[in-house]
This record gives sequence, C-alpha cells and structure tokens, in this order.
Amino acid sequence: GRAAGGCRTMPEDQERRARQAFDRADADGDGMLSPDEVRTAVEDLPQLWAMLEVNTGIERSKCQEIATSVAMCKLDLNGSGFLSWQEFRALWTSVLNDPKSQLEFYHMAMFSAFDTDGSKTLDPNELATFLDIFYKEGSIFSGDYRLPPKEELVQLAMSRLDLNRDRRLSFRELEPLLTGHLQLA
Repeated sequence: GRAAGGCRTMPEDQERRARQAFDRADADGDGMLSPDEVRTAVEDLPQLWAMLEVNTGIERSKCQEIATSVAMCKLDLNGSGFLSWQEFRALWTSVLNDPKSQLEFYHMAMFSAFDTDGSKTLDPNELATFLDIFYKEGSIFSGDYRLPPKEELVQLAMSRLDLNRDRRLSFRELEPLLTGHLQLA
C-alpha cells in the first residue's frame, strides 16, 4: 500500500524534527529530495533499518540502501523519483508515528533485502535464502520442533502462499509468513 496522510496533523515538535530532517537532507536546496538525499535522511532514522540489520546480519549500508528504496517506493506518490516536503512528511505521519505501519515498513524492507533480482517477487531460490534466517544459529526459531526442514518449508510456503501459481511470491503473497500467520502444521 501507498503511504497516505501527508496532511495529517502531528505534534509541533515532531513537525519541527521532520522539517529539520528534510532541510538537512535537501543538499541542493531545491525543495525536493532525490534518492541520494532521501538516503541521507534514512541514515539518521535507524528505526527504518536497524531491525533489518540485526535480524539478517546484512551490513548497515546495504540495510540503509534497502530502507531508502522502500521509502521511495512507499512515499513517492506522484512517481517523480523525488520526494516533496508533503511526501517526505508522510514518513512521520504514516510510518514513524504508527507502530503497525513501522512494522509493515520493516516487512517490506525484509522482503526487498532478499529480492536480489529486483523483480518485486521472490523465486524459490530467493525464498530459500530468506528462510535461512529461521535456521540460523541464534534465531528465535533455532531448535523449534515445529520448524520443518528448510526444503520442506520452501515447498510449503510456495504451495500455501503462491496464489497465482507463478512460482514466485509477491510481498502480499509472502505477508502471512512475515507476520507469523502461516500455519506450518
């Protein structure tokens, strides 16, 4: 889903912080943020990328790049490739100030991290790489008796989630797995 709500009100201190972040990132002062300028803002907002770094072990700069890409995709409502102040402001009103939206942003970033070919879908190999995080030493699922062998989980996920049967999972198709709503048994 696209971020709406650029017109929502927010507390004055947050409005000021959002505006300062925008102005700091707007290096050329043109009132629009390019993807590189958005990246500068994202680097200062660890709530957009730190969970990805911690949970995947992907290096920080790559996590920031992924979060920037998700932010551009979610916020650039007119498709210009730049963020206006109103579009950027929606980062605060519809992502940072809403825990449910922040979690969805994290899930989108998580998905994007494993979509290595940029197709906006995960093929069985990308899905298998994604599922490695469940089997990693130190994972909260490590040693969980309900977790089937990985090859079995790839097949289960594909059979239960690949709604259009194209052997690829879109973000929406993978969402039940990301949110813990896929029954493994």
